[in-house]
Amino acid sequence: MTENAGASTVREQGSITLQCPKLTETNYTSLSILVETMLRAHGLWKTVLGEGKDEKRNYTTKAIIYLTLPEYVLLQVSKYKDAQDVWDSINIRYLGTERVQKARLQTLRGELERLKMKDDQTINDFLGKIIGIVEKFKMLD
Repeated sequence: MTENAGASTVREQGSITLQCPKLTETNYTSLSILVETMLRAHGLWKTVLGEGKDEKRNYTTKAIIYLTLPEYVLLQVSKYKDAQDVWDSINIRYLGTERVQKARLQTLRGELERLKMKDDQTINDFLGKIIGIVEKFKMLD
């Protein structure tokens, strides 16, 4: 395991080690994509969707999600029994209600409109910023 204070490690029967960063106020979009992919890879995504009520799968799914959470968020969501409820509560917290989503869309739109390529910036770096904003749009829409 690499030394990374902000990362969590998920192991599956010793065959693979995956590292996830901890959730912050600014990385929800990328972290949710990463966690969803990890859960799908382990055949656990259906648990988040509320399909099937296998207790072991539910606890495994919750454990993977919990590993990515800072302590204050973990303490807030630990009251939920089902992985689906944990996931939904995190989504609501970071994506918000429809009104909040509209405000975030407006903020992203403004960010995109103000975006300018800097003199010392490569085209790939600039394109990466544009793609990052577009991906955030997709997550909110």
